[in-house]
Amino acid sequence: ADGWAEQFIAPLLDPKSVLRTGIRARAPARRWHHRGRVALLGDAAHPLVSYIGQGAMMAVEDVGVLVRLLAGMCLQRRPEAVDAAVIGNGDGDLLAAAADAVAAGEAFFDVTRVGDAFRAYEKLRIPRTRSIAEDSTTLGRMLLERTLHPTSQAVADDERRLADEVSRHGTLRMLVAGAAYDYAADTARALAGLRAVDAH
Repeated sequence: ADGWAEQFIAPLLDPKSVLRTGIRARAPARRWHHRGRVALLGDAAHPLVSYIGQGAMMAVEDVGVLVRLLAGMCLQRRPEAVDAAVIGNGDGDLLAAAADAVAAGEAFFDVTRVGDAFRAYEKLRIPRTRSIAEDSTTLGRMLLERTLHPTSQAVADDERRLADEVSRHGTLRMLVAGAAYDYAADTARALAGLRAVDAH
């Protein structure tokens, strides 16, 4: 049985031991924020079907991007405090630097910019999560086709293509993009672009 131990396969061969459930899909929310007061993250904004296991990762990226955008756009500080608060080795450093700046009276949180940060968050995250959702849905359809029509030519073609991808990349191409994505760098580029626009 494809190299699996018999003790794991035997229960699956007994139809009474298998619980069949459906996987439900929902389109992502059209807007991920409301009036600059509430933002949606993770599955609340963009639920994924579970075929490539990236749902939790998308939520973690959402948080990282939103924290960086809020700090970069809403934390108002003296010019000498800007770089220390925005550039750090991770979100913990960023939050600590922001909190220290506020505690020292060097900064304050400008709530009038939260809506702008939420709009920037949507603009940055929607293309990324859409791509991951499409990949997951595609893989799910392929797996369903394999289950329903295991001997079809389409299934054979998909399996050859996937095997080729794994041999070239060590995994599926769609998973390489997930692991290699650097949300901190992407957010820093977006903030730099926004600052350039604000400067004019």
